[in-house]
Amino acid sequence: MLSSEISKEILTIGCSYKHPKGGIAQVLNTYSKEIFPDFQCVVNSGSNIRILNVSIGIFALIKTFFILSVRNSIKIIHIHTASYNSFKRSVWFMLLAKTMCRKVVLHIHGGGFREYYNTNPRWILKMLKKADCVLVLTDSWRKFYSDELQLPNVVTLPNIVSNPQLMKVKHDGRLHLLFLGGIVEQKGVFDLVEVIKQHKDEWDGKLVLHVGGSHEVERLQSFIKDNGLEKLIQYEGWVSGNKKITLLNLMDAYILPSYIEGLPISILEALSYGKPVITTPVGGIPEVINERNGFLFESGDLEAMYKIINNIVSNPTSLKEMAVNAKNSVDKNFPNSIASFLESFYCELLKKE
Repeated sequence: MLSSEISKEILTIGCSYKHPKGGIAQVLNTYSKEIFPDFQCVVNSGSNIRILNVSIGIFALIKTFFILSVRNSIKIIHIHTASYNSFKRSVWFMLLAKTMCRKVVLHIHGGGFREYYNTNPRWILKMLKKADCVLVLTDSWRKFYSDELQLPNVVTLPNIVSNPQLMKVKHDGRLHLLFLGGIVEQKGVFDLVEVIKQHKDEWDGKLVLHVGGSHEVERLQSFIKDNGLEKLIQYEGWVSGNKKITLLNLMDAYILPSYIEGLPISILEALSYGKPVITTPVGGIPEVINERNGFLFESGDLEAMYKIINNIVSNPTSLKEMAVNAKNSVDKNFPNSIASFLESFYCELLKKE
C-alpha cells in the first residue's frame, strides 16, 4: 500500500466502484482495497439513466469544491476517465482543481480515445494540456499522446490486477472458455457465438463458453435458444465476487475478440490465474499477449478464431505449456508493484512547481 502520508494528499475522482461493473470501476475498487490506506474518492458517475448521471456529476462537483475548500492536506486530484461524455465530465473537475491550485492527474482508460480526439482535436488537446500529468495504460498509448499529440507530461501506468485466489475445480473433460465484458458488437462476442454456431456439431460435448456481462443480453439469449446452443454456451449474468473467482479457476482459456480496447482488466485477471488468452491485437493488447501466453487474430476474422479454438479443443494440453508464462506476464500489474510506482510518482509530482 501507499504510505499514509501520501494517501492523505490524494483525492480520487471516478465512477461508482464499490460494486464494480466495468474496467475503471474495477481499478478503483482494487485501489480502494489494496493501494490506498485512506481512499478519498468522489464518485462522479454510475447510472445508466442520463438525467440521474448528470445529477450525480453536479453533486460530485459541488462536493469536490467543499472538500478542496476545507482540506488543505489534499495536494493532488487523480481523475479516472475515458472518452466522450466521461472526458467532458472529467474536464469540469480538472478545471475546478486547477482553479483551486491543486495538481491534476488525468488517468485515461478505454480504447476509444483516438476516435474521440478526432471529433474535436483543438479543444481536447487544450484540455489535456491543462493536466499536470496524463497517465495511460500502455507504451503504445503513451506514444500516441506524446508523439502524435505532442503532450510533454505522459506516463505509462499498467492497470492493476489483484493477486489471484486459486482453488481446485473438478473438470468435466470439456474445454472451458470464458468471456467477460459488455455484450456488444465492439467486444466481438457476437462473432464468437457465430463461430460456435457454425461448428456446433463438431464441438458438441467438447467445449463450453461461459459468457458474463451486460447490455445486449436478450439478443445473446435469443441467439443461443434459436440455434440450439444451450449445451455449448452458458450465460452467467453479471459476474463478480466468488462466482468470478470460480470461473477464472475453471476456465482453460480466456477469449476476448474485441474491435476496440485500451488494455482490458479481464485479460490481466486471466493471465494472473495462469490462463492463456485468445484475443485481437487492438489497443495495448499486443504489448501483453504474444505466442508465449496466448493467441492473437485480427478482429472480425471468424476463420482465424475458429482455427485457434479448434486447435486447443483438439490439443488442450498445449495450454498447460503457456500457464507459467501467462502468470509471469503480469508481475508488474500486481498491487505491490503499482503501489511502489504510485508512491514515487506522487512524490515526484509534488516536488514540481
